[in-house]
Amino acid sequence: MLRVLQETGSTISDGGKHYGYMLIDINTYAGICYDSDSHFYSSGAAAAAFIIGTLNADATSLSNSGEEFQIVAANGSSSQETYTNLMNTYGFTGMNQWLNAGGIDPSIDGYGAAFLSAEDLSRIWLKNYQYFTTDSNGSTVETWFQSPSDSPIRTALGSKYTTWSLPGNYTGGSDATDYDTTVDAGIVSSGSSPYGIAIISDYAAQPDKLVPLVQALDAVHTELMSAAGLS
Repeated sequence: MLRVLQETGSTISDGGKHYGYMLIDINTYAGICYDSDSHFYSSGAAAAAFIIGTLNADATSLSNSGEEFQIVAANGSSSQETYTNLMNTYGFTGMNQWLNAGGIDPSIDGYGAAFLSAEDLSRIWLKNYQYFTTDSNGSTVETWFQSPSDSPIRTALGSKYTTWSLPGNYTGGSDATDYDTTVDAGIVSSGSSPYGIAIISDYAAQPDKLVPLVQALDAVHTELMSAAGLS
């Protein structure tokens, strides 16, 4: 499985692109990572922390703006106008609190994104999963993240498992290549062994490029659980 993972990753690096990933089993904390502390522009993927953090900090925001939050969760980077309206309404207080609770201290830009690592995104989604499973509104909110557009996680595994994710895709252009990004992060149900997964790269908005890596990481998780006698 490691060889398959290396071969899959080499298709990215051989094309001159950089990437990092982290997979962590929620029950056992077994996992695997590669270059998980390198930071890439997160684009719309950071909205997952904004949505859940705001809801956690302000319970009235669900009844006041639930439909708008749902639009951002379903459409990610293509819903910037709705996302901007929400940011203007609620600010970044809830998002900052959510990130800090996960041990993350990024500088959020004016578009509600940040340069994040695969580890940062994994931490965000472990917190999000906690919200889904413990908060009274969690069972409602989690459905918003089950069918996001352009999600490699959803594309690769959505027919096999329930998944929750929010991708980020952005093309910075020739004068802003530092902002080129294709990223996805979330939770995969995987039966009785759910896991968090985050993949981040400097592809310029090419989500299909990450699908094989998601599939390879899922196979590694299956092997990890089998080795632990949990499959």
